[in-house]
Amino acid sequence: MTSQRVEAGAIILAAGLSTRFGGFPKALATFNGQTLLARAVECFQRCGLKQLTVVTGHRRGEVEAATAGLGARSVFNPDYQSGMFTSIQTGVRSLAGVESFFVLPVDAALIQSQTVLALLTTWRLGRGSSSSVLIPAFNDRPGH
Repeated sequence: MTSQRVEAGAIILAAGLSTRFGGFPKALATFNGQTLLARAVECFQRCGLKQLTVVTGHRRGEVEAATAGLGARSVFNPDYQSGMFTSIQTGVRSLAGVESFFVLPVDAALIQSQTVLALLTTWRLGRGSSSSVLIPAFNDRPGH
């Protein structure tokens, strides 16, 4: 059996303690009638990404239940209390056959499809170059 390569995937970070949010998972917070998690997943889906991974931690069961109905998969970061970098590591370890990937904190779910598509296009044009990390910018200021 041969493994199938996927051009791009996404890691959505939803494991944090949400301490400034009163402990309620930001992934489940709603904005314009939709959870931040659903907004993030749907943005990547609109851009054609198929391998979407949501990293869970704090209130794992609730976030995993919300993820199940969105067409994304979840992975649990048992070390989520140690910070976001451990969630990135967990997400990266879960990727299989992906050439490139996005990393998005769930509370940055107002990202627009145009931004994702622009980054994909820039990555495609630069394949094989020494630039392996792309960071979006607005008015010459780096973003997430």
